[in-house]
Amino acid sequence: MYGFILYVISTVVMVFNYSGSDIWPHLWWIGGLMVCVGGYWFWFFIRVDVAAEGNSPFRVTRADLFILSLLASVTLSLIWAFLQWRASPAAGVFFGLYVIATTVLFGSVPWSKFAHMFFKPAAAFEKRVSYANGTRSNLPGPADKPEQFGSARTAPRHY
Repeated sequence: MYGFILYVISTVVMVFNYSGSDIWPHLWWIGGLMVCVGGYWFWFFIRVDVAAEGNSPFRVTRADLFILSLLASVTLSLIWAFLQWRASPAAGVFFGLYVIATTVLFGSVPWSKFAHMFFKPAAAFEKRVSYANGTRSNLPGPADKPEQFGSARTAPRHY
């Protein structure tokens, strides 16, 4: 998440308000590399174990659209920037692929898991803060008291 935010902010600054400062290109590279490391780590190691559900690990669903288009966009942008720095004639091809991947990324937001990228870290932070200040959660506690929720040993409270 932080790599994505750094990548997007530095991209916006370099496109709309670049004043020749050396810090923004460096932040762009760092943000892009953070997105690639975290995104590929997620895709290859953390993603839901689809084999346990009886599905092929190569199965791609609509829920995977965000992470795949994000990885394609950032990876192609880094390749394009590197090839442009090396003055390679292939830079134009990778720029075109980057534009297509970025269009898919932002055009598919309503059908992807884009919001989860911001929700999950925010929810984890809120949970940590609520445990630290003692308020915990507004969710019901665990069902460790059988008399509270009924069990096989007690009669149900509804008739």
